[in-house]
Amino acid sequence: MVSLVTIFGLLGNITTGLLYLSPVKTFWHIVQRRSTEEFESLPYVVKLLNGYMWVYYGVVKPNSVLVATVNGFGSLLELIYVIIFLIFAPPRMRVSCNFHWSLARDDITNTFVMSLE
Repeated sequence: MVSLVTIFGLLGNITTGLLYLSPVKTFWHIVQRRSTEEFESLPYVVKLLNGYMWVYYGVVKPNSVLVATVNGFGSLLELIYVIIFLIFAPPRMRVSCNFHWSLARDDITNTFVMSLE
């Protein structure tokens, strides 16, 4: 029999998956216009960092496969969003996005290193 925890875990995964899919309309707009217009990269870079952290947590914590899988899916989507943003962003915004990503990358590295100690 399926436990209540598993049922709520699956419902949480569905909700989280839909949350990761929510910017699709925005990025469809960016691709159609071939411009990021006034959209900012920071929310997508931060969401990518968030997804990476949850994947790490899901891998490290026993019996957290659901956490790792949905956030792995979300991290892949966010990475695609950031790549699309970089393709269509003007040079000034690319620099800003790269700066945000470098900060996020440093945070990820520090978290992994600190967890190994």
